[in-house]
Amino acid sequence: SLMNNVLSRGQLNLPQYNALKAVALHAPLSMGKLTEDLCVSTAAATNVVDRLVQLGLVERRRDDRDRRVVLVTPTAKGRRTVRGVHQDVGALFVRLLEKLSAEQRRHFLEVYERMTGLVWEMPLEVKPR
Repeated sequence: SLMNNVLSRGQLNLPQYNALKAVALHAPLSMGKLTEDLCVSTAAATNVVDRLVQLGLVERRRDDRDRRVVLVTPTAKGRRTVRGVHQDVGALFVRLLEKLSAEQRRHFLEVYERMTGLVWEMPLEVKPR
């Protein structure tokens, strides 16, 4: 819900932000790859991208090499939006950490470092159940 509060200022919901972030990180991204990465239906991905286009955050175009493929790229506004959300979430996270005692922060960092290590040990292609 904290993430939704940060996103609501930009009129985005979490699925829309996840799509925007994926596009910003991996542009140009085909609709097929975006659908796969988000683990959603083609219709759902199309609806999300339609909304992002309406907000001026991404652009859609045909691939010059294969006209059947639709590519999605972020606009400058889309890139700024992703950076802004990252900054807002980071600032919120710092405020939350400040509310913890030194011992609680140390424990949190131990757990976080362990979880990060576990992620790196996972296979690259982990699909949700």
